Amino acid sequence: MVRYVRADRELDDEGEPVDVALLDESPPVYDVEVRRYEPDPQDPQDVAGWSAEGGVRDASVGTDFEFTASLAELLGWVQEEVDALRQRRAELRVVCTLDGSEAEMQAVAQEEGAALPR
Repeated sequence: MVRYVRADRELDDEGEPVDVALLDESPPVYDVEVRRYEPDPQDPQDVAGWSAEGGVRDASVGTDFEFTASLAELLGWVQEEVDALRQRRAELRVVCTLDGSEAEMQAVAQEEGAALPR
């Protein structure tokens, strides 16, 4: 016996049709974890700055962004990567955190006059 499935349906684990509307179709998320570095008081050459790691949630690879003294520059690099990814995944959502907090990241970005990636 041949079984046909309509284009708007998928099969569950038992081979039964499931409405696509019931499946989780949430857009992919690009997580950005920002870190702040304070200069070492023992090293006069050391400077304060920022770095970040980013990647699509649940992907096995990501990006380590370079250290910079400017949060705006760092977030600009992140935005460039997000823009490139959106050419293939237009619905990509960006979540930026500082020490695990989206609210703290928003507050610091506002203080620094930096735009969070969208």
